[in-house]
Amino acid sequence: MSKRFTIAIVLLLAAPLCLKAQASESAAREQEEYAVYSAVIPPTYQHDESGILVIANPSWRYPNEISKNDLRFIYPGSVVFQETLDDFIERNKTNRWLERKFQLDFAYTLADFGEIKRLTGQNPNSDWKDFLKRYPSSHGFVHYSRVGFNQRMDQALVYGGWACPYLCGYWEFILLEKNRRTWKVINLANRVVS
Repeated sequence: MSKRFTIAIVLLLAAPLCLKAQASESAAREQEEYAVYSAVIPPTYQHDESGILVIANPSWRYPNEISKNDLRFIYPGSVVFQETLDDFIERNKTNRWLERKFQLDFAYTLADFGEIKRLTGQNPNSDWKDFLKRYPSSHGFVHYSRVGFNQRMDQALVYGGWACPYLCGYWEFILLEKNRRTWKVINLANRVVS
């Protein structure tokens, strides 16, 4: 009886340590996810100094199953690891409400995607007058999926792009690699331009 009691006490004492380790792992993953977003947004946005970037919130759930064979990378050589793609698929079963944790050197705002859809209208040829009235210094909005990582957290895959009035915009898979402490875009796949 005392052996069971001892085991129960040990388990009860160890449980908070496991939860703390899990929370710090989640915090580390979240930090890397925002670092990836912060690396892909500037080249996507190509910002105008006087404008403000509108980031759609929550993250976009990539709705389709995808395999490595479905990804058509622009540049030869750099391809996504299977574990990165698997994590991307798993992460995109849910979306994430974004917070102001982006490391950007220009003005941005987070906007509810439901509001963006309402302001841009259902007509794809819409002039977006309501959107531009609400966000007068913006030129559209960006929207990104959740980020998939490999186990070493040195490769990342995200889907996202830019939308603007009159069917303007593009969407693509973005493959990144982490060197030292910096995420860099190394390849792009399946770009759709309108």
